[in-house]
Amino acid sequence: MDYLYLILVLPAVIFSLWASIRVNTTFKKYSKIRSMRGITGAEAARRVLDANGLQHIRIEQIPGNLTDHYDPRSDVIRLSESVYGNTSVAAIGVACPEAGHGQRRYTLSQEIRARVHSAGCRVLSAESQGASRYL
Repeated sequence: MDYLYLILVLPAVIFSLWASIRVNTTFKKYSKIRSMRGITGAEAARRVLDANGLQHIRIEQIPGNLTDHYDPRSDVIRLSESVYGNTSVAAIGVACPEAGHGQRRYTLSQEIRARVHSAGCRVLSAESQGASRYL
């Protein structure tokens, strides 16, 4: 067996297990604390999306625990059973960043379009001045 492989991979596996245990215990701890407003994880995510004009992004419940994710291909936020209908601060703390991923996708898309448009204008301007060979 290659010992170099063990030296490189074993610490990564141990670190991954430690991180997973920490995330699960922290979620479990804060799942016992109810939010002051009594909103669910799904409602909190919806509020973030709506505040950013992203009413078209759907929110769905999926089986599992902490299996939450944003799917950019279908514009869907999928929240696990432990987050979707839960009113804890942990559920809101997991759901809102997922909504943030959706918001970030559209913010970045707008920024990229603006840069491409701006660069296109600069190229046209440079070409009209005969400087295109320097671009």
